[in-house]
Amino acid sequence: MNDPTDTKTARYDIFCTLVRAKKPMTLSRIAKKMKIPRQNVAYHMPILEDSGLVIRDGDEYFCQPVFINDTVIEASVEKMTEILRVMLDTGIYADTESEDDKEQIAKNCLQAMIFLVASELTN
Repeated sequence: MNDPTDTKTARYDIFCTLVRAKKPMTLSRIAKKMKIPRQNVAYHMPILEDSGLVIRDGDEYFCQPVFINDTVIEASVEKMTEILRVMLDTGIYADTESEDDKEQIAKNCLQAMIFLVASELTN
Protein backbone atom coordinates (compact mmCIF):
# COMPACT_ATOMS: atom_id res chain seq x y z
CA MET A 1 0.00 0.00 0.00
CA ASN A 2 2.76 2.42 -0.83
CA ASP A 3 0.67 4.05 -3.55
CA PRO A 4 -1.27 7.03 -2.09
CA THR A 5 -4.23 6.18 -4.34
CA ASP A 6 -4.43 2.69 -2.79
CA THR A 7 -4.30 4.26 0.66
CA LYS A 8 -7.10 6.71 -0.12
CA THR A 9 -9.16 3.95 -1.72
CA ALA A 10 -8.71 1.73 1.35
CA ARG A 11 -9.83 4.51 3.69
CA TYR A 12 -12.79 5.29 1.47
CA ASP A 13 -13.76 1.60 1.42
CA ILE A 14 -13.50 1.37 5.22
CA PHE A 15 -15.62 4.49 5.59
CA CYS A 16 -18.24 3.14 3.15
CA THR A 17 -18.35 -0.15 5.05
CA LEU A 18 -19.16 1.73 8.26
CA VAL A 19 -21.76 3.90 6.52
CA ARG A 20 -23.51 0.83 5.10
CA ALA A 21 -23.41 -0.95 8.47
CA LYS A 22 -25.30 1.89 10.18
CA LYS A 23 -24.01 0.53 13.49
CA PRO A 24 -20.69 0.33 15.36
CA MET A 25 -18.23 -2.30 14.17
CA THR A 26 -15.01 -3.73 15.56
CA LEU A 27 -11.83 -3.83 13.50
CA SER A 28 -12.31 -7.57 13.07
CA ARG A 29 -15.88 -7.18 11.78
CA ILE A 30 -14.83 -4.46 9.34
CA ALA A 31 -11.94 -6.61 8.10
CA LYS A 32 -14.16 -9.66 7.71
CA LYS A 33 -16.80 -7.67 5.83
CA MET A 34 -14.16 -6.19 3.51
CA LYS A 35 -12.20 -9.46 3.23
CA ILE A 36 -8.90 -7.80 4.11
CA PRO A 37 -6.46 -8.32 7.01
CA ARG A 38 -7.44 -6.73 10.32
CA GLN A 39 -4.04 -5.01 10.44
CA ASN A 40 -4.87 -3.09 7.26
CA VAL A 41 -8.05 -1.74 8.84
CA ALA A 42 -6.20 -0.89 12.08
CA TYR A 43 -3.56 1.03 10.10
CA HIS A 44 -6.15 3.38 8.57
CA MET A 45 -8.45 3.96 11.55
CA PRO A 46 -6.37 6.64 13.31
CA ILE A 47 -6.39 8.75 10.14
CA LEU A 48 -10.15 8.35 9.76
CA GLU A 49 -10.58 9.24 13.45
CA ASP A 50 -8.34 12.31 13.17
CA SER A 51 -10.33 13.48 10.14
CA GLY A 52 -13.52 13.35 12.21
CA LEU A 53 -15.23 10.90 9.86
CA VAL A 54 -15.06 7.98 12.31
CA ILE A 55 -15.54 7.85 16.07
CA ARG A 56 -14.10 5.20 18.34
CA ASP A 57 -15.99 3.88 21.35
CA GLY A 58 -13.92 1.23 23.09
CA ASP A 59 -13.25 -1.48 20.53
CA GLU A 60 -15.95 -0.30 18.13
CA TYR A 61 -15.95 2.33 15.43
CA PHE A 62 -18.83 4.20 13.85
CA CYS A 63 -19.43 7.12 11.51
CA GLN A 64 -20.38 10.55 12.63
CA PRO A 65 -24.17 10.45 13.07
CA VAL A 66 -24.69 12.93 10.23
CA PHE A 67 -23.38 10.36 7.75
CA ILE A 68 -25.92 7.72 8.71
CA ASN A 69 -28.91 10.00 9.07
CA ASP A 70 -31.68 8.68 6.79
CA THR A 71 -32.57 12.20 5.62
CA VAL A 72 -29.00 12.84 4.45
CA ILE A 73 -28.78 9.41 2.82
CA GLU A 74 -32.10 9.90 0.98
CA ALA A 75 -31.06 13.37 -0.21
CA SER A 76 -27.70 12.01 -1.38
CA VAL A 77 -29.33 9.16 -3.26
CA GLU A 78 -31.75 11.60 -4.88
CA LYS A 79 -28.94 13.90 -6.07
CA MET A 80 -26.73 11.03 -7.22
CA THR A 81 -29.65 9.56 -9.15
CA GLU A 82 -30.09 12.92 -10.90
CA ILE A 83 -26.38 12.96 -11.80
CA LEU A 84 -26.56 9.38 -13.05
CA ARG A 85 -29.55 10.23 -15.25
CA VAL A 86 -27.68 13.20 -16.73
CA MET A 87 -24.68 10.97 -17.41
CA LEU A 88 -26.87 8.38 -19.14
CA ASP A 89 -28.80 11.03 -21.10
CA THR A 90 -25.56 12.74 -22.19
CA GLY A 91 -24.32 9.49 -23.57
CA ILE A 92 -21.86 6.89 -22.46
CA TYR A 93 -19.20 6.26 -25.04
CA ALA A 94 -18.38 2.57 -24.89
CA ASP A 95 -17.85 -0.33 -27.22
CA THR A 96 -21.16 -1.82 -26.14
CA GLU A 97 -24.76 -1.47 -27.11
CA SER A 98 -26.00 -3.04 -23.89
CA GLU A 99 -27.94 -0.60 -21.72
CA ASP A 100 -26.94 -2.62 -18.64
CA ASP A 101 -23.25 -2.20 -19.52
CA LYS A 102 -23.71 1.52 -20.11
CA GLU A 103 -25.50 1.88 -16.78
CA GLN A 104 -22.68 0.04 -15.00
CA ILE A 105 -20.11 2.31 -16.67
CA ALA A 106 -22.09 5.37 -15.54
CA LYS A 107 -22.29 4.00 -11.98
CA ASN A 108 -18.53 3.42 -11.97
CA CYS A 109 -17.99 6.99 -13.19
CA LEU A 110 -20.31 8.32 -10.49
CA GLN A 111 -18.47 6.34 -7.82
CA ALA A 112 -15.16 7.72 -9.11
CA MET A 113 -16.56 11.27 -8.96
CA ILE A 114 -17.67 10.74 -5.36
CA PHE A 115 -14.22 9.41 -4.49
CA LEU A 116 -12.57 12.46 -6.09
CA VAL A 117 -14.83 14.89 -4.22
CA ALA A 118 -14.22 13.06 -0.94
CA SER A 119 -10.47 13.11 -1.58
CA GLU A 120 -10.54 16.86 -2.20
CA LEU A 121 -12.48 17.44 1.02
CA THR A 122 -9.98 15.48 3.12
CA ASN A 123 -6.87 17.14 1.63
